[in-house]
Amino acid sequence: MIHRNTPKDMSEHQRLFDLARGYAEHMMRSGGSVRPVLLADTAEGNILYLPETMGDESAKQNFANAARLIAVGYGATAVAFVFESWITVAKPGRPLDSTPPSESPEGEECVLISAETGHRQAIEILMIQRDSTGKFVGFATLDVPRVTGFQGRFAQIMPPKPPGEGEIVMARQLLSLMGVAPENRGFDPMWN
Repeated sequence: MIHRNTPKDMSEHQRLFDLARGYAEHMMRSGGSVRPVLLADTAEGNILYLPETMGDESAKQNFANAARLIAVGYGATAVAFVFESWITVAKPGRPLDSTPPSESPEGEECVLISAETGHRQAIEILMIQRDSTGKFVGFATLDVPRVTGFQGRFAQIMPPKPPGEGEIVMARQLLSLMGVAPENRGFDPMWN
């Protein structure tokens, strides 16, 4: 497993990054791919939330909505998403290919870990390494400038201020209506 220094503003949640990396490595070694997951650090323990599907835009939005509700309903102090993705890196002296990374001949497989604590965000990119048969052999880190913020469907998951009791109750009720019942509190996997 690769252990990389966590950005200083995320260091208090090093364990969450370690769990995210461990999950990614376990999934790659056991099945060759990474199923998207949300990890949340809460006063009740860690929560692991795996969406049932990510097949369309509606499912992706439902995953993001459930993540926000988990952050509020369980008083998360930090959250981390783990996704398998593709990335294109500009080569020295050449312009960046504008083709979507998954379609580009220069696209490379990676696992993206995006984490938030309060108003702070961090991203870690783990490049997937495979042998000549396509079997996963490990991760390499991609040196990128420190990310101080990001936007999109899976960003700004943490509430801007600590939720009140009414917001917590409402979030848990909405999660229940959505059929989301975080049952993995206290989650502490021994991945390998």
